[in-house]
Amino acid sequence: MRAAYFRWERLGPWALVRAARAVAVVAAIALSLAAAPPSARADGGDRLDVWRRARVEAPARLRAHAAWCAERKLVAERLAAFERVLALVPDDADARRALRYVKMKDGSWKRSKTDAPPPSPAELATDAARRLDEALLPLRSSAIQVFEDAELPMAERERALDDRLAVDPDDPDVRTADAETNVGGKWVLDETVRTRERGAELKATAAAALKEFAKPDASSATADELALAGPVAEVFSNAAARVVGAAGTKEARAAAVAVAASQPVWSGAFATDPPRVPELRFYLFPAPAAGHAAVDRDDTMTAETRTWVKTLDSAWRPKRNDCLIWAAEAPNRVEFALRQALQVQVTAAFEVTEKRGWAYEGIGHWFSEVVLSAHHCTFVRRPDYADAGGPDARAQRLEFLRGSRDWLLAARELAGKPEWPGIRAVLGKDVNGLAPDELLVSYVLARYLIEGRADVAVRAFTEAGRGMAPDAWAEGCLGFTIEGLDRRIRRWLRETGEK
Repeated sequence: MRAAYFRWERLGPWALVRAARAVAVVAAIALSLAAAPPSARADGGDRLDVWRRARVEAPARLRAHAAWCAERKLVAERLAAFERVLALVPDDADARRALRYVKMKDGSWKRSKTDAPPPSPAELATDAARRLDEALLPLRSSAIQVFEDAELPMAERERALDDRLAVDPDDPDVRTADAETNVGGKWVLDETVRTRERGAELKATAAAALKEFAKPDASSATADELALAGPVAEVFSNAAARVVGAAGTKEARAAAVAVAASQPVWSGAFATDPPRVPELRFYLFPAPAAGHAAVDRDDTMTAETRTWVKTLDSAWRPKRNDCLIWAAEAPNRVEFALRQALQVQVTAAFEVTEKRGWAYEGIGHWFSEVVLSAHHCTFVRRPDYADAGGPDARAQRLEFLRGSRDWLLAARELAGKPEWPGIRAVLGKDVNGLAPDELLVSYVLARYLIEGRADVAVRAFTEAGRGMAPDAWAEGCLGFTIEGLDRRIRRWLRETGEK
């Protein structure tokens, strides 16, 4: 027999975590299949036909059961039947009326408050439960067979599981199959549970690292550094980086601390040491004009390169691990030092470049938030910068980044609106193509992976960096279609915002 639930089969470590419950799930499946009619035990492509037919027939079977309950004045059981009809057919008028829904002016539905139905006689309630099981048996058994068949399309298997959740929302085996955990009587995603634990752990790691590396070594500028930077106010260094603060700056220490603090956070996030960047050095300038003057003094840059980098807030010297930063505000210069160091490591570790915009920006913004509680830096890719939409998109991102909103809160608000761009929209774009809302979704996806899906995060980032096609990436790395992943992430956003 195939593995009962494909997500445990494909998601590796989660299978071990859920092994005990999976045994119970397999047993439940076996019993259900044994009870299913022969047509529901079809093989191959017939499984889909049987399930689709059962799905079409289920609402009528449930309505008939509701009518049987109404004749016997079994109010609670009748409502339960209509709730399942509505879960399968959201626009069913009879179910809406029976459940006392009122359509609002904006087109949404709101359920009217009613008193709890009286308890039904025990014997009739037992009979009603048996009849409900009979009404649902064809859908339950056929959906199970579709869901467990790894050869069938992922979208169909997700839909089959959704059907089981619709008609059996309180079944622990079905919830387990969907990678959910019961917390205080409420089912939440396993990723939600892990995020609540892991998010706090990683923030604590960052706080401890900021304290540990709070006193980098002070030193004097070298002749080469003076030649490039001009007068120097301060120089600080540690094992991670050397930071040269030109006259007029006071944040060299903070930049050195931030870069060093990101290293333990990397280890906590990815369960591996960060790639080492040899002789990493940052030059900080108090204003764009001072940085541009240094660019003009730098004999490693061509005239074309100088023209290009002056449109930015920072730039790397060619063939060196030296980065010049001249963002107008000191906190942004600190963040740029962190982000620039990180992007070198992200490319080395995961092969992620600016072409994979969601991962490049998403990972960077997650680190910015955890280490610095900031989101003010954005990146662009040179070859496509002159495209028609490039400068406009960048201007929109910069305007968005000037705000001080809580990004997770902003993402939760966006996830409930039609304007939510969706995961598919961001997977194929480079950094130049990301609109502000897509930048926000990129951050959400990276955070979901780092905090909620540590078991697959490294592989997911690496396969994205290597250019794995989006649909294959979602199914192969995460065990969902892109649309299934999108729905799951929006639910994760809601749940992580609940207390």
